[in-house]
Amino acid sequence: MSDEPKVFLYVSVKDAFRVSFVPDVFVRLSEFPDYLGHVWPQLVPSIETVGFLNSALYMADMALDAAQDVYEPVLDHDAYSPETAVDRESLRSTVDLFHYVQPQLLLVLAGLAEAFDHQEIGGYGSAEVRPRTKREDTHLAAGLKLSDQFSEAADICDVLGTSKVPDIYRSTGEFPNFVELFWQEVKELHSYPDFRRRSRGLYYYARSATKFLANPIRASEADLQKLDLEVQDISAIRELIDDELLQTAVMMMHAECMRIVLGDTAREVVQ
Repeated sequence: MSDEPKVFLYVSVKDAFRVSFVPDVFVRLSEFPDYLGHVWPQLVPSIETVGFLNSALYMADMALDAAQDVYEPVLDHDAYSPETAVDRESLRSTVDLFHYVQPQLLLVLAGLAEAFDHQEIGGYGSAEVRPRTKREDTHLAAGLKLSDQFSEAADICDVLGTSKVPDIYRSTGEFPNFVELFWQEVKELHSYPDFRRRSRGLYYYARSATKFLANPIRASEADLQKLDLEVQDISAIRELIDDELLQTAVMMMHAECMRIVLGDTAREVVQ
């Protein structure tokens, strides 16, 4: 994708999710401009609906319930927190952003994954447009410092089996005490069968929920072949999306564990 269309699309992605950065999955998908140019306009109308956000926040509650069932912090909440009030608020805001946005990414990725094998998916959700909230304005205005230059970065990639540090850790890496203590606990939890099973549950729930996307998605393999995409490119896109879908479900669990250690267990939908 050439620079000008890529910049325009990145602005659209940031605006749709109400964030100040481009989620890494869209950076990766921009390597396939014909595909991204085809699916993104179909996704935006759904992302901008009340029903889409409510479905995503319901999954955030599911992730919190699952995390509470399998994880309990070793230390008191204060042990994980930065020393200054400004840094404590910044960390909480960063974690809240990923708690809020990752389920939306999961639902989008699930829609793209389901679309490969169906002539059309979605179209059964309400088209009521969601208003922009003060919380989203805070997320949009946040000046996140995404970096993989922190001491746990290589270990995170090794344990998670990724080539790049996930966005949530790239954003919290500027709080070294928090990441060091939290990662030492959650890296062990990550290998527990129940933790992985709960992540898989989010993965499958998201795929089943895509029928309620407001705007239909038409991006089957047959449709993609009409875009003159090579067979190997379609296979690569499919693998990328499925990998990111599962990884996003796992990172939702990590986000809720972060909220737990910070003492935030408020639910979004299910009180």
